[in-house]
Amino acid sequence: MTTGKHVLGAFNIEYDSFADNIVFAAIIDRVGKFQLTMQKVCAYRPMGSSMVPMLEEEAFHLAAGVFPLRKWVRKAANGEIAISMNTIQRYLNKWVPRGYEMFGHEKGGQTNIDVGFKDLTNEQALKMYKAEITRMVADLNRTYVRAKLPDKSAPEVKELVNFLIEHQECKHGISHEDLLMIPQMEYFRRRGMFSFGQFDVHGNEISDHKTYLTYLQESLPEPYLQHRDFGFYLEQLALVVSGEKSAKEAQMMMPRLTRTSYCPCSKSVRWITEDPAN
Repeated sequence: MTTGKHVLGAFNIEYDSFADNIVFAAIIDRVGKFQLTMQKVCAYRPMGSSMVPMLEEEAFHLAAGVFPLRKWVRKAANGEIAISMNTIQRYLNKWVPRGYEMFGHEKGGQTNIDVGFKDLTNEQALKMYKAEITRMVADLNRTYVRAKLPDKSAPEVKELVNFLIEHQECKHGISHEDLLMIPQMEYFRRRGMFSFGQFDVHGNEISDHKTYLTYLQESLPEPYLQHRDFGFYLEQLALVVSGEKSAKEAQMMMPRLTRTSYCPCSKSVRWITEDPAN
């Protein structure tokens, strides 16, 4: 499939750099791992059996994301910056909210269990996913600190990382701001319980609209701010904030890329919006 033909919105957002692609693999392909794992119990046996080989392929995708990230954080720690920690954080901020949304609305999923398609509700799977990507980022932070302080033992590194994050301080020349974090579920959402809410990466509400817009500019990758995907989000957010639309209506109006022609040789795509009346 090509950009614009996917059912899931995260696969229709354009990449703007190699770092973008790598973080996508580490974050979004991990959603695929969860979805495939849940479907191993599918009541339709051929479907359930087909999950195993697909999971093997998904493991390669995850490795293609995590291994470069580990190399980049080591280089950043040693001053050989290929991709900075701040750049990685901004791409995490871009993709993690899309990953959350790929599980469906937090209150849904029970029907899939009842009919034997999956073994977890959306909320259960989402919490497990968040815990796993949090562990992945914790590993990256420990990799960064080990590279900075090679004389520290593994337990000492783990203790230091936990201290920096918990106390939001600086120690041994390393600040908590140098480390990575996973955005909370409220941040930059356009589907689900927190759609079109104004929250920072820590889950704190930002009541002032202009302050929130400035915050997004400071926390997301600069190239993405120029993408039409982000522009459409801002348009719908403004309508929600002004009271002209509800968050549910805005969700329906978020456009997606689609092909302008279904001829196999055509690769052109355009943005469309769904008509809520249809």
